Amino acid sequence: TGGAARALDIADSVGNLRPGLDADVVVLDPSATPLLAWVAGRAAGPGHWLGVMQTLGDDRCVAAVYAAGRRVGGTVPGA
Repeated sequence: TGGAARALDIADSVGNLRPGLDADVVVLDPSATPLLAWVAGRAAGPGHWLGVMQTLGDDRCVAAVYAAGRRVGGTVPGA
């Protein structure tokens, strides 16, 4: 997201996870279902892992959602 923030000339407020910047974050759980855990555990690298999450993931793999620094949702308590 850093490149997009620079292109939009808003890198002073978004684009990475530095303290003081705005960020909405979704924490994914690759072990949310048995099939997802099995396939994600055999991913050949980060790109493959993301493809697995995109293809097999659903609402059950959203462990936590943070908006403006506050937890606003998710399925795993304390995640």
